[in-house]
Amino acid sequence: NPKVHKKNVVVRKVFQLLVAVLIGATIWLVKIILVKTLASSFHVRTYFDRMKESVFHHYILETLSGPPMDETIRAELHKAIQGSKSLPGKLKDARSAFKSKKYGTRKLDMEKLRKLSMETSASAWSVKRLMNYIRSSGLSTISKTVDEFDKAESEISSEWEARITAKRIFKNVAKHGAKYIEEEDLSRFLKREEIHAIFPLFEGALETGRITKASFRNWVVRAYFERKALAHSLNDTKTAVQQLHKLASAIVIVIIIGLTLLVMGLATPKVLGVVITQMLVLGFIFHNTCKTIFECIIFVFVMHPFDIGDRCKIDGIQIYYPNSA
Repeated sequence: NPKVHKKNVVVRKVFQLLVAVLIGATIWLVKIILVKTLASSFHVRTYFDRMKESVFHHYILETLSGPPMDETIRAELHKAIQGSKSLPGKLKDARSAFKSKKYGTRKLDMEKLRKLSMETSASAWSVKRLMNYIRSSGLSTISKTVDEFDKAESEISSEWEARITAKRIFKNVAKHGAKYIEEEDLSRFLKREEIHAIFPLFEGALETGRITKASFRNWVVRAYFERKALAHSLNDTKTAVQQLHKLASAIVIVIIIGLTLLVMGLATPKVLGVVITQMLVLGFIFHNTCKTIFECIIFVFVMHPFDIGDRCKIDGIQIYYPNSA
């Protein structure tokens, strides 16, 4: 019966199409998982420690620029903001937000970020959150008095602002007219373990037990430049991952098309063999291009010898990479 035969052909073609779609979707999913896994492992290996350190420095700056708090008030405020998504610098109602062009209004809990910076193991969620936070915000401090927490924060955007901020925070922490910051001064703002963690960051602080104006200023400036370089590095790495994703997508699309034609019966293995042979010929023609692409991938994601902000010596010549790597 021609009608039955035609119906069977249609059913067979639909079944073949569904099989091809399933195979294509599986291959595409595997590609996404592999690229995401590669990017995540690269970020953990290369940037996780730097991101934790940057977040911790931000927390210290944020805390030292605010009003001093005794342990009772600190405990009450910590309990008040538990479960909220706010910056602890703006404690009027434990709810505030920072804005970025890319992510819009967003609430963050600096206390949770501080705990995140203390973690020893990196999960995909913590790495992603740290990356988004560092890429979308700069170092900010509280520039108002305790009665004006509804005012906006000041974000450090230059070395000059970093120096001014360091001077202002030094006056806020040190005793009136003092030329040093002592552990007693820091204890009004930070916990004991936090004080012990930041003391080695200042030049000569471990030997003298004091933090000078110069060493404090140098630390703030260094924290600003490190944060800026880290943000640039993460943005460049994101671009590199996107390009790698496009390259992998192009290769996978070619594979899916070939398998689809094979499953649908539109192309025989012999025809596919001819096509693959022609592609290999093109590969030999563009041998240098393919080699360069492969070497770039290895250089960026495996070797990664330098980053933005590093000073490299190549053939005896010192080179500084301020904006891109």
